[in-house]
Amino acid sequence: MNFDVKNKKEIIVVATSVVIFAVSYYLLKNYATKKGRLKHIAKKDLRKWEGKTETDPSISSDLVGYWKLIGKEFTNKQMQQASTHSAYPWSSVYIGHLVEKAGFKNFNPSPTHSGYVVEAKKNKNNKLKNSYWAYKPNELQKVEIGDILVKGRSGTNPNLDTINSGVLSHGDIVIDFGKIDGQNYAITQGGNVSNTVKQTKVPLTDNYRLLNPVHFAQLKYEK
Repeated sequence: MNFDVKNKKEIIVVATSVVIFAVSYYLLKNYATKKGRLKHIAKKDLRKWEGKTETDPSISSDLVGYWKLIGKEFTNKQMQQASTHSAYPWSSVYIGHLVEKAGFKNFNPSPTHSGYVVEAKKNKNNKLKNSYWAYKPNELQKVEIGDILVKGRSGTNPNLDTINSGVLSHGDIVIDFGKIDGQNYAITQGGNVSNTVKQTKVPLTDNYRLLNPVHFAQLKYEK
């Protein structure tokens, strides 16, 4: 009898230890690293935005929060007006929201995507560690979670060499990877895509470089 009780206690202790280890590993993987937090926050955002567009009242406070990152104050009511979003596209501040929440350092959210690209160019030139650096697609950097892929918008064809903060562009951030029929792809997420938050699949090579990129810049967080 005492032997059985002792065995049961040992089993309980072992099982509890296994559960604690599994939970700790999950939390470490998904929350303790910048990439893990980014992936978690982005997917949580995607669920929140599902079936909603920018003028939906249930999402207004989130949009107000995105804009506060650059010191721009809006009311919930303003966020429910299409004219506000036409004058103030929010896709760039959405990227700022994800980067800031994930804990990436030395990133100044900008009202334009080209604004943070210009900053990333300077970071690379100055070799500033723990910051985003801007690379040309033909530099063939391996794509990783946290990379920001930036392309032209509204017919623009920007060049990283001549980019300035006023150039129209759009950026999405890599939050995961997948494979379909043997083709690797990066899953990117961006805001103000068809007036909501959406994901896009970007084809990659076998060694996870951009395949036939339409982007003019790949921003990578360099430690």
